[in-house]
Amino acid sequence: MVAVLLGGCSVAVVDADATPTDELTLVAQLDARRASAEPTPATRAPRAPGTGTPGPSASDAGPRGSGLPPVLERAGLTESVTRTATCAGGDLTVLDVGETVEVTDDCATLTVRSAGTRVLAGRVEHLVVDASGVQAVVAHVGTVTLLGAGARVAWEDGTPRVEATGADVGYGPVGVVRLDVD
Repeated sequence: MVAVLLGGCSVAVVDADATPTDELTLVAQLDARRASAEPTPATRAPRAPGTGTPGPSASDAGPRGSGLPPVLERAGLTESVTRTATCAGGDLTVLDVGETVEVTDDCATLTVRSAGTRVLAGRVEHLVVDASGVQAVVAHVGTVTLLGAGARVAWEDGTPRVEATGADVGYGPVGVVRLDVD
């Protein structure tokens, strides 16, 4: 007997010549296969900050099996910082594709123009995300402009004005912006 999983439903395909197997045995076999196919934290390859290999993302942050969707938060990005940058109170444009950049001071305008980049920042007057797959967490932001597809932005304080023209964008206070939405 072969069991096939389709979209959360199980369908049994029975060979007419096969010996019958009870339902509990099939369920136990399926559970064992699922468990062996899922990576566990002990079997994941380690990712080292500063080596160009991405560190843990915010989607790795929550406990497995908690039933809660992964959300964008500072703790999920902090360990993966690969570079620091400074605005010196002025403007900064981030061009580091696939990196996690921590901005160590306040910015007038912080622009992210690199795909797959993660950004941590403090106070930002105007945050512009003009690339796809960006994740940004800021302590406080005045205005946010989201032009890139799949961008996610979360803030820890304040109520910024947001202009979102990119496709599939998510934004809001830390702990609210889901990462599992396509």
